[in-house]
Amino acid sequence: MRLIETIGRRTLEAERQLEELAFKTVVPRVAAFLRREARGGMLDGRSHQDIAERLGIHRETAADALNELKAAGIIEIGRRRAATPSDARTRLMAAHERFETGCRAVAARGLSMNTPMFGAVAVKDFVRFMELHTRHHNRQIA
Repeated sequence: MRLIETIGRRTLEAERQLEELAFKTVVPRVAAFLRREARGGMLDGRSHQDIAERLGIHRETAADALNELKAAGIIEIGRRRAATPSDARTRLMAAHERFETGCRAVAARGLSMNTPMFGAVAVKDFVRFMELHTRHHNRQIA
């Protein structure tokens, strides 16, 4: 029975990793890893190399992602130690990434955004509105 449970757990973990590789960029993957591996909001004893190996990325890429999360005020980094992001901030960051990707795709095709609230608007105007809206949520989370 334990063997089946172990195989099932490993299969689910492999599926999660494949999903992250396919659909997430590096920064959200690193944030999700930190949240998943942390104990009591802290991740101790992991180097950039350790994180990179677990995520299948280069050490420099892991370091850049961690620095980006630190610069955004999402995590705090010390020597072989990281304070993990809150769930709310992680969700906001993931939503921002999806939004940015969608806006870039629409703008690249020269289309306008069709929104339920505003109707058809230029991408730049919609992005400006969402930037203000996101700042509001960032203040609520902080």
